[in-house]
Amino acid sequence: MKKTINRILSLLLTAILFIMPSSVSLAAMPKSHIASSINISPQILLTHHISKWNDDKMIEFDVTYVVDDANHKIVEVRDAYVSAKSSEVGHYTNASVYLAPQGTYATVKCNYYKPGSSKTYTALIKITP
Repeated sequence: MKKTINRILSLLLTAILFIMPSSVSLAAMPKSHIASSINISPQILLTHHISKWNDDKMIEFDVTYVVDDANHKIVEVRDAYVSAKSSEVGHYTNASVYLAPQGTYATVKCNYYKPGSSKTYTALIKITP
């Protein structure tokens, strides 16, 4: 019985010794090194909703997108659709979204057709944070 208690105590003390050096070494580091190795920045995400006509006033888009307020970048475009059309527009395709790699802008576009014409037109809007 005494032998079992000694083994348990020795395992417990060994575990404590392995844990201690890591916490002591972190406490012994200069504060500037600790602050630079832990990169924490606050993040505030703002959701925006806009209704915007393209430059030719043919198609109006409703767009919901999210902006990271800390770095003023678009994080995602949650929803984009055609909400209205001019009387000159016959039919149109679904809206498609492009988000720039760095989140500096997003574009929303759709193709549309005028009655009596086989030509395809493109309605495009650009969104910036």
